Amino acid sequence: MKRLNIIKFLVGLCLGCMLILLPFSQFQPDSLDGLRTLAVQENGRKKPLDTVAKETLAKINGATTYRHSGEKEDYLTAYLSMWFNSRNWNEEPVVLVSYRPLKAATGLDLERKRFTFAELMTNRELGAVVGRAHQKEAQDLDLSRDEREALTIESRLNLLYQTVADQNLPVVPHPSEVKGKWSGIKGATELYGPEAIA
Repeated sequence: MKRLNIIKFLVGLCLGCMLILLPFSQFQPDSLDGLRTLAVQENGRKKPLDTVAKETLAKINGATTYRHSGEKEDYLTAYLSMWFNSRNWNEEPVVLVSYRPLKAATGLDLERKRFTFAELMTNRELGAVVGRAHQKEAQDLDLSRDEREALTIESRLNLLYQTVADQNLPVVPHPSEVKGKWSGIKGATELYGPEAIA
C-alpha cells in the first residue's frame, strides 16, 4: 500500500513538473482559429479557408510554408498576407520554378527555386515559350517538356495574381438558395441589403 502511494506521488509529481515546463501558450487557442474555419465556396464545393490557403500556397510555392525576411511563415499567414495585400507580392520570391532546362533556356538563375512575379512576368524568353505552347495547344500539337513546364509556371502566376487582394473570394453565402452561388466581399451588396451588410 505504501509502495502504491509512493508511485502515485511520483506520477503526480512528474505530471505537475511537465505542466510547469510546457509553455502555457501551447494550450491557448490560435489567434487565427476563426479565419481557419471560415467557409469558402470553391467550384461549387464548400471548404474551410484553411484548406484553400494550404492548397493555394502549395500550388504557387510548391510547399506549405514560406520564408519571408528570414522568418518561416505557415500557409495561412502567407495566404492572408496575399489576400489582404499586406506586402508587395510582385517582389516576393514565391513562385516555384524547378525545371532546370527551362531555367537555362530562359536565363533564370539555375541555383534558385523560387522567383518573383515581376521577374517571371518580364522574362521575354519565358513569355516566348508560353506563347509557343499556347499556339501548339490551339493546333492540337504535342508540347515539349519545356512548354508544359512553362504553362505550369503561367498557371502559378495567374493563381498568385488572382489571390493577391482578391475581393471576389466567395465567402458570402447566398441569402436564400442553399446551393446558390456565393459572393465575394465586394459583390455582397448584390445579395444583401445595406442593413445586412452593416
